[in-house]
Amino acid sequence: MAQNYINTELEELNSEDQLKFLLQNITQNKFIENIIQKFGSNSSTSEMPIKEEFLSKNEEDSDLGSSNINIVDSDGNTISVAHSINSPFGSLRRSPILGILWNNHLFNLNNHSTNNRQISPTSPIIVYDRESRKIKLAIGASGGTSLQTFSSLSHVLFQVLSNNKPLREAVNMPRLYKNHHGIAYESGLPKVNFLITLVQ
Repeated sequence: MAQNYINTELEELNSEDQLKFLLQNITQNKFIENIIQKFGSNSSTSEMPIKEEFLSKNEEDSDLGSSNINIVDSDGNTISVAHSINSPFGSLRRSPILGILWNNHLFNLNNHSTNNRQISPTSPIIVYDRESRKIKLAIGASGGTSLQTFSSLSHVLFQVLSNNKPLREAVNMPRLYKNHHGIAYESGLPKVNFLITLVQ
C-alpha cells in the first residue's frame, strides 16, 4: 500500500546524499512513474484486517507540542513552517537568556545510522502551478504518527486539487489509514463491505 511505501522511504531518507537525490528528482515524470508502478495489481491489500476508529482520544491529543503555520502575503510570497518541541512544554527546560523552551526529541534519534537527521513526519507543503506561476496551496501537518500524517495530507491535497473541494471540507472528510494492524477508517465512511471492495 502507498502509505507503507511512504513510511519506508522516510525511514531510509536519513543522509544528505539521499535528500539531495530526492530533491533533484521528485518533480521528474520518470521518477514519479517509477513509484506509481510499485502499486500495481500485485500489491493487493485485501488480506489486511479493517478496523473502525483508528484514532482514540488519547492518540488525537498525543502530539500537543507541534504546530504548522502557512502564510501567503498580498504579493503571493508563501511560507509553510512546521515546528515541534515534541510534547507540551518540551523537555520542561528553557534557555535562561532567550526563554525558549528546549525540545525533548532525543528519543526520536535516527536508529539506522549515526550522524544523520532524525526521522520526522512534519510535512510543510507548498503547491506551485508552473503554468500560472502562482502558488495554488500551502498546507502542512505538525506531526503525529507518520502513516497518519501522510495519509491525511495526501487525502486533503487530492480532494482540493483534483476534486475542487473547499479546504475545510477536505480536512473534515473521514479518511482511511494504514496502521500496523491493517486498514482503519474514521466514522462517516460507508460500511465495511464497501471498504473491502475498495482495498481489493
